[in-house]
Amino acid sequence: MIIDLFTRFSAPSGFKTLKILPLTYQIKAEIARRRGIESKEFYEALSDPKFALTSTPLLLSMLIEMFLQNNKLPENRAVLYHQAIDIMIKIFIKKYRKNTGNGYVDNDKYKIELFEFISKLAHRLHTERVTHFTDKDILEKWTELADGWKELKEHIDNAHFSLLTAVPTYELVRYKFYHLSFQGNIL
Repeated sequence: MIIDLFTRFSAPSGFKTLKILPLTYQIKAEIARRRGIESKEFYEALSDPKFALTSTPLLLSMLIEMFLQNNKLPENRAVLYHQAIDIMIKIFIKKYRKNTGNGYVDNDKYKIELFEFISKLAHRLHTERVTHFTDKDILEKWTELADGWKELKEHIDNAHFSLLTAVPTYELVRYKFYHLSFQGNIL
C-alpha cells in the first residue's frame, strides 16, 4: 500500500512524496507462498522482531531468496544483512556487468572490488557522521573513491544497484545507502 506523505510539501512540479507502508504479515506470507515457501519456520520468522526488516519489499525478497538458496533462515540480523549484501552484489553483477572486450570478465575479482568500494564509502559516511553524499563529495573530497564511483554512478541513477539509491532534491542529487543497516553492517 502506498500513502501520500507530505502533500503540503509537494514539489513545485506537482510530484508528491509517497511512502510505501510496511508490509503486513498477511501480505508477507502471501508473497512467500507465491515464491514457493512452505516452511512453517519461515512463516513463524515473519513475526519475529529479528526479521522486522522484512516490512519492505526489497528486504523481504532478500530473506526469501536466502531461504530458497540455503533452506534455512540466517542466525541473526548481522548474518542476514551480510548475506543480503552478497546477494545484491551478485544480482547486480549478473544483470549489469559488461564484457571487458576480450571476452573474459572476472566477476569474482569485480565482486571483491565492488565490496571494497562500498566498504570504504560506508566508512567515510560513518567517519564524517553523514548518511547522504553527493557526486561532488566523492570527486572532490573522497577522491580515493572516484574510480569506483564513476563506474557505479550511472547504475545507481538508473536504480540498477540496490545497495545505494539516488535522492533527488531541488538543488542536486544526493545519494545514500538504501537502508542504513546496510551501511552499518558493511563496516
